[in-house]
Amino acid sequence: MSSPQPLTFQDTVLVNAMLAIVLPVVEDPKRIEMHLDIIRQARSRANAQHPLVGPLIEAADSLLIARRHAGKSQARHPERMAWSNARWQTATALARLSEWRLGEALAKLEERADG
Repeated sequence: MSSPQPLTFQDTVLVNAMLAIVLPVVEDPKRIEMHLDIIRQARSRANAQHPLVGPLIEAADSLLIARRHAGKSQARHPERMAWSNARWQTATALARLSEWRLGEALAKLEERADG
């Protein structure tokens, strides 16, 4: 998939904050809150018109809503499921973005090898 526009700096901030939430195997609540604060700021400035950033913004909203409903306790099952689902949605959107970026990088490598 090729995109008509590159990622903005705000898109990149959003991507990296979301990666910092979904990649750790063991969750650190303080770090999660720090990254959610960054997501709150970056999501409003991210490029919602970009075909791969739009789903990231939707996933960011899911993370923020799930965390707000979970409050401080992660022990209750429905709230925990909402958080898990939001992390899954985020990981899926990030994987699609990563595949696109990989394709773009490989295309540039091929261009250089041919030139």
